[in-house]
Amino acid sequence: MSWNSERREITYDSRSLRINGKPFFCLSGAVHYVRSHPSAWPQIFRCMRRDGLNTVETYVFWGDHEFEPPEMPDAEPRADFSGPRDLVRFLRCAKLHGLNAILRLGPYVCAEVNYGGFPWWLRQVCEKGSSKPVRFRTWDPAYCAQVERWLKYLVDHVLKPARVFAPQGGPVILAQIENEYAMIAESYGPDGQQYLDWIASLANQLALGVPLVMCYGASQRESGRVIETINAFYAHEHVESLRRAQGANPQPLLWTECWTGWYDVWGAPHHRRDAADLAYAVLRFLAAGGAGINYYMYFGGTNWRRENTMYLQATSYDYDAPLNEYVMETTKSRHLRRLHESIQPFLSDRDGVLDMSRLELKVFEGERRAILYERSTVSGDADHRSEESVRCVFDSADIRVHLALELREIIVNAASRDTGQDLRWRMLPEPPPLRAALSDTSATLATIPDLVDATAGTSDYAWYILRCPTAQGSGLLQLEVADFGRVWRRKAVDQGDDAERQPLEWAAAGPEPPVEDRFPNAWNSTEYGYGIVEVGAIDCHEEYVVLVSSLGMVKGDWQLPPGYGMARERKGLLRASYRSDVTFADDEWRDALVVGFAAGLRGERIRSVIEGDADAYPYLWTPQKAALSGRRFSWPRWYRASLAIPPPNADETEGIILDLYESGVEKGWIYMNGEPCGRHWRVHGTMPKNGFLRQGDQEAPIEQVGHGQPTQRYFYIPPWHLHAKGRPSTLVIFDEHANGEYREFEPHRLRVYRAVLRVVESTPTSDNESKSEAFIV
Repeated sequence: MSWNSERREITYDSRSLRINGKPFFCLSGAVHYVRSHPSAWPQIFRCMRRDGLNTVETYVFWGDHEFEPPEMPDAEPRADFSGPRDLVRFLRCAKLHGLNAILRLGPYVCAEVNYGGFPWWLRQVCEKGSSKPVRFRTWDPAYCAQVERWLKYLVDHVLKPARVFAPQGGPVILAQIENEYAMIAESYGPDGQQYLDWIASLANQLALGVPLVMCYGASQRESGRVIETINAFYAHEHVESLRRAQGANPQPLLWTECWTGWYDVWGAPHHRRDAADLAYAVLRFLAAGGAGINYYMYFGGTNWRRENTMYLQATSYDYDAPLNEYVMETTKSRHLRRLHESIQPFLSDRDGVLDMSRLELKVFEGERRAILYERSTVSGDADHRSEESVRCVFDSADIRVHLALELREIIVNAASRDTGQDLRWRMLPEPPPLRAALSDTSATLATIPDLVDATAGTSDYAWYILRCPTAQGSGLLQLEVADFGRVWRRKAVDQGDDAERQPLEWAAAGPEPPVEDRFPNAWNSTEYGYGIVEVGAIDCHEEYVVLVSSLGMVKGDWQLPPGYGMARERKGLLRASYRSDVTFADDEWRDALVVGFAAGLRGERIRSVIEGDADAYPYLWTPQKAALSGRRFSWPRWYRASLAIPPPNADETEGIILDLYESGVEKGWIYMNGEPCGRHWRVHGTMPKNGFLRQGDQEAPIEQVGHGQPTQRYFYIPPWHLHAKGRPSTLVIFDEHANGEYREFEPHRLRVYRAVLRVVESTPTSDNESKSEAFIV
């Protein structure tokens, strides 16, 4: 597909962005291409245009594109830009639907993705070219060399040849290098400022041809040449300080992240932001001279793959965004659409922002409600106006239409709604690799292997086998894990055939619920630390088999111990220590011996297991009756079934929704036709809001709903993961399953749905219903 031949010049003045000299009011929405699919992009973009948006914003996800480490530190990236990673196709599709683009190039992006967007291997590669410990996001030659290698490849070999920038005829009108640096700037001091100056210089070398923006922390040297922007729930509260910082170089007011909701993490309830509150925030910013808004997120999507998902992030990235996870409109999108339509006639032809000389904004601060009125020539002041003196343009609290989501069951009692076909469940055990773990390592490992390094970022799992040589039957074993551990015990044996014959007894698991803010940071003063799992009554004649699972790599320094930095991120078993006899108060802690290690799962290494191919390995899969006959073993297992999914009705989503809550599975992964569909976990949402949402005197406008219910009960399987034309689809569920109850999987309790929208009209709201004092802007 070729671009339109029109080449556009993007400039700006103190009031607005300009395209070919004409003022441009930017209404943008964030969409992460890697959390969706090319087949869904046209629908997403059509919805955005329908809602009045003219721009889409996205990050570029280095770690998702360059998954394999370079053969040499300076080698050209072996990058993947296919399928949902096809950035150029995403941008072309946006332009085809009449959207401009804001491109945030990284290298660091945050975005609730694995390692903040860095590739998993970055530390290892940087260390090869450095004689000292490596640091990220500060002046470190080895790190900066990798950043330069990637960004130059991305721009010179991918983006510019595809002519994506506006001066080339493409849709990209703004670009960003780095992200939210002020959140860590204090930690790195002068070295951090040197890094910011360096990366700003690199951005100039890249010669993108469009203005650069930076949210929350631009280079001091580049002040005035990079547009400093706002990320916040309420941007109007930051306008005055931003104007002071700009000084003699005023710039247009851009809100790069207008948070439409919030992300969900395992162990916390669902987060929601009210549509009326969001509209109030938008009106306040526009009345303050706002020249552009980017709704973060407008469509959130789903974390299907490991690379998409930061530490503790749930599989759904719905974000309570205007378009929900199933690409369906919501009450919020309807309300924003009406807001956008209402303000359009009042955007100034001269400077592109809201013409407040024709308008006034009545603000009810206590209710976070704002009403925009059109001024009239009829006499009357703000306190004594007649009905003829003003006309209501938009009331943030006046939500005219409410949309509700209804789930319609299509798999009933483990059989298809249309065909009645039984799902034919089969099971495959995933026993601990005891013989391999013991024989592939020396008697005692000098260091505890890191999970990410050992699995090359391809698995959440690693096995460790421990011994406590001086334990006397009344000792205590304490494990520090990142992020979740399960422990079995068994009689210790030497290497040989007996290694896998000794019965395993489930011992412990944890932590549950997990904690997002584990360590002190700018908004949290409590130190919870890494996860702790304890096993009592330990004995020197036993071995302890530990399965540790990662819940994603961190997205920023603040998710690690103070002073660590992202380069020191580790996963797996971090520490194993024990006391020989807890009955003695002065009994000291000793290091447990790591006598065995194995990376990943057997089922992950056999592709046909994930694909659920029972014909390729018929001896691996146990038929349903045998699999569910009450055999009492507690180690992990795989389940597979062939789903005869009926075609959707006209009002139903094409994708399907799995409800795993009552089925007995606990924690693991979901696959459909060999494609990953994200983590599942039956953990309940009981944790309060994290510290970032509780800073200062006033909490963020985020409500937690469903307290005590599962963090995520419903899992979206999109249509592009399903077989078409009536072909059965193969569902595979990996479940860690270890528990003291030996609870079995109950397939008849698994539910499969499609989503349907239900519309409920509501009564318009009157400003007479407000009970707080108002003031006029």
